[in-house]
Amino acid sequence: LHENETSGRIATVATLPEAVAALSQEPHVRTTLAIQSAAGQRLSQGGVTCGQSLVAKSKSVELSIRVQCPNWIDVDRVFVLANGRLLPGQDYTREKHPDAFGSGVIKFDRNIPVTLEQDAHLIVVAASEKSTIGPTAGPEYGKQNPTAIGNPIFVDVAGDGFQPNKDTLGHPLPVKQGGPVKK
Repeated sequence: LHENETSGRIATVATLPEAVAALSQEPHVRTTLAIQSAAGQRLSQGGVTCGQSLVAKSKSVELSIRVQCPNWIDVDRVFVLANGRLLPGQDYTREKHPDAFGSGVIKFDRNIPVTLEQDAHLIVVAASEKSTIGPTAGPEYGKQNPTAIGNPIFVDVAGDGFQPNKDTLGHPLPVKQGGPVKK
């Protein structure tokens, strides 16, 4: 969501063609990605966000993650997926990493260095495994765990355009020889 400067209205639909979107059940995740030098210095200001692409020939990037929640919601886990798989060392829980989590509105605020060997799409997930959304969402949905998932950020490490890795995560594709699978 962002505020339109001329009308003052909140514009949701305007960001959807740009793929700058996230699925959320109350938590808000803000994710940006910037190029990092081999020495670990941030080389670009601001960076890109969900649904956007970044060329990082250094293969090093810095993922900035900020998770905010209203006072009736908590988040106790934040993790990063690279090409659909958990990125090693990038799974933070309140239990194992208490210093990474806050108790106020800002639940998590970290800059995480990430080194990639190939093109990757990065997705940040914030969730609570121990708490629920609560009564503000009604009796049925209030029992669900708070979750927020951002659209991927695409990282091109060779500068030749993003190349998907074609990993199906162990699941067969729903098409066969260019057409739908027949049952």
